[in-house]
Amino acid sequence: NAEELNDSLKRISESIREEQSGEENKVVRAHFMKNAYKQLKSNISMEAVNATYGTHFSQGVFRMIFFKLDYTAETNIIFEQLVSLQVKIENLAERELGSVCFDLIYDRKHDGVLMLTNYRQEDWKKIEEALQSLLKKIKNVLELFRGLHISICVSSEVNLLTLADAYEQAFDTSWLRMADGLGKILYWEEFERRTVSDSYQRRLKELGEQIQVSYQVLGLQELQKNLRELFQMPRVMLSTWEARRILNQIRIQFFQDNQNLIEQFADVDAMKEDFSLSLMMAPGFQQYGEIFEKKILNILNQILSYTDKKQTRVIRQAVHYIEQYYGDHIGLTEVADSVGLSTAYFSIVFKRETGQNLIEYLTDYRMRQAKDLLKDSTLNVNEIADMVGYPDSRYFSKLFKRCIGITPTEFRKLYD
Repeated sequence: NAEELNDSLKRISESIREEQSGEENKVVRAHFMKNAYKQLKSNISMEAVNATYGTHFSQGVFRMIFFKLDYTAETNIIFEQLVSLQVKIENLAERELGSVCFDLIYDRKHDGVLMLTNYRQEDWKKIEEALQSLLKKIKNVLELFRGLHISICVSSEVNLLTLADAYEQAFDTSWLRMADGLGKILYWEEFERRTVSDSYQRRLKELGEQIQVSYQVLGLQELQKNLRELFQMPRVMLSTWEARRILNQIRIQFFQDNQNLIEQFADVDAMKEDFSLSLMMAPGFQQYGEIFEKKILNILNQILSYTDKKQTRVIRQAVHYIEQYYGDHIGLTEVADSVGLSTAYFSIVFKRETGQNLIEYLTDYRMRQAKDLLKDSTLNVNEIADMVGYPDSRYFSKLFKRCIGITPTEFRKLYD
């Protein structure tokens, strides 16, 4: 009858609204895990966060836990299988940890699942036990995939406003698996217990600096030699926070130094992401080192190939810039920036193409302009000095004599 039909339609409508609300809530919670937690204001309350993002946080502590998946050579897993595996990890985590945590939120990554936990501090031992059980169950699932391994990487305890620290720590902790082996639970605090001698630390820092200089001057052989020495250091040294920091800095600085040049022939962001994703998949220091070397040398070879074709145009652009701005306070940095090259690489190219370094060329050009002005104008020496880029006329006169052999005044008399 009509009443039963209306009741059925009402129930269906309510069910649809609940499903829509649930989906909207998932989206909002996912947004919190992607970005929003980094932007929380210091005066925000737990209640406001829960109301805004659909979370169920309560007073207690937080940790980020990264379920890191590693693929060895024989692994053959397609995207759909990866998503299915990530869902399985999330479901297992809910079963093992749901009863001892106020809330669990997930964020799927290319190489695993990141999970945010909120719990009472006094329940940490229970959570540790649950993580051990969870690790065993995930390993059982992974037996279906040859060559696939799991490591559980745990941040330190933080509060709501320092979740960004926990995020970085969870990923940084995955570094330890390359020293300690896959298939374990690893804790951020372990970094603090890893110390090495001062001599090793100094050598690590020196190698980092030498690697940076090598790629700046496109010294591929020296770069390769330094990288291999670094990755042949003892595993206990490579597993330290300092080693991870230096390698990250090399990669970040490499793209900063070469960004203007790379973007002339490639998508810099895509190249960065490819570099990072490839490193993520390295299950050990040997593989990490091989990938690091291969990627950075490949990019440098692309830069060399591109700049070999571009060098004539670059030098023309540099010379044109000097002809326009020689009267200003310019030097190596300004000219290199004008053509989009690092100062180190520009110096090599400029010297090779012109036979002079930049300062020699700039000085010669300024002296030629000064001679023309001394011959053809009535400007005094102070005015000429300023016009050709030397506000200090005394310095200009000394430099002119050193380059030309006589003073500006004596030169002018030759043409009076």
